[in-house]
Amino acid sequence: MASFLHIFARWYTIIANLLFLFFFIACGIFCGLVFWHPTVLKQFAKEHVHSRTHKYQTREEAEDAVMDTKEVFGPLLVGSFWACVCGTFLCGIGIVAAAKKSRHILWFYVILFSAVLLAEFVTLMVFFGRPDLFNYHLKNLLDQLVTNYVSEDSRDAKSRALNHFMIEYQCCGSNDVSDFQNAVLFKEHRAKHQIPGPLNPTTCCALYEDGSVHPECTIRSMTEENSNIHRGCWTEILRVATRYGLSVAYGWLGAMFLQVTIIMASAHLIWHKQNTWGDLNQWYANSDNQF
Repeated sequence: MASFLHIFARWYTIIANLLFLFFFIACGIFCGLVFWHPTVLKQFAKEHVHSRTHKYQTREEAEDAVMDTKEVFGPLLVGSFWACVCGTFLCGIGIVAAAKKSRHILWFYVILFSAVLLAEFVTLMVFFGRPDLFNYHLKNLLDQLVTNYVSEDSRDAKSRALNHFMIEYQCCGSNDVSDFQNAVLFKEHRAKHQIPGPLNPTTCCALYEDGSVHPECTIRSMTEENSNIHRGCWTEILRVATRYGLSVAYGWLGAMFLQVTIIMASAHLIWHKQNTWGDLNQWYANSDNQF
């Protein structure tokens, strides 16, 4: 029985690390391509985004919006890429340790893996216990988009990203249209081009199901009936972020359970006595022999 558990623990450590290794490689390639290879994102915009927004956006506009969103969330993509690189390295250590039957490498692997698992546990506990800490950064990012907004037809990344969000989610500003009172660049643009009226972006106008703009919605005549001036984007973005965030968190919990079993299997290999070794000094002297 002990011999069976020993063999099972060794192969489980190897196979489980291989599965995680393939996942990290695939995830790293995806994040790298999305961030450093624009063709991938443009194809995604063509097949998925434009198919839903074609009534009020051209394909080029959908591609631009997705590319601008990538710039906004670029640090997250880069961080995920390097996390995948570190995960690949860690899995490689586990595979080598189990394959070479080295207790020294296994010790290093278990200690490093346990530290990573502890960090993951703390992160998830903070996510479930204090989601406002994560939401704060997302809300601040949206507020910055509003503050740096230029105009409806501006080609800068922040304006195009916010315009896309307001059209896609039928919302206006972060909390409501009054947020644009703090948009200095928007004020300067209106003053420079002598555009009269309140600071109401036309992308806050309500859309019909066919994608056409409400005919009574103009800069001067926006109301709650013909526009989205009362409906901030934060509520919609938070709803979407929470849905995807919870999906990732629950999947992460499942992955953490597998990680715990890998650590247990590796610990079994370290402490397993396949033969009678005698005192501790003799065990340590033989610690890099086959277990």
